[in-house]
Amino acid sequence: MPLPDLAPWFEDRLEFLNTLHEVLRNINFGRNDHLPYYEPIEGYTIYMMSELGPRGSGRPPSVGRWQLVIEPRDKPYQLALQGRLKDKRPVGELILRCETPEWLARFDQLVEEYGRSQNPS
Repeated sequence: MPLPDLAPWFEDRLEFLNTLHEVLRNINFGRNDHLPYYEPIEGYTIYMMSELGPRGSGRPPSVGRWQLVIEPRDKPYQLALQGRLKDKRPVGELILRCETPEWLARFDQLVEEYGRSQNPS
């Protein structure tokens, strides 16, 4: 889903999300860049992970594409950024960690609104 549509779920921190996305994109393309994460962001935990691939005995594993996961500490969802674009727009994946009826309804509404915006009648 495009980052502007996901920003309200993250206190409208669109500029921060876009910056993380662009830096991650650079890192995944092998460009020298650094994450602009200098101080903790109150209420959030940010994880960076990559899939490791074995390369045989005596050799270090290969590192795949990096992914950032941004997790609000008091909400049952996460945002996964992989530095990907769709129609030249930065996108992320909203992941529901706890399927309560209230949060499922919110997610369904988000998906429905996004679908309508992509296919106007």
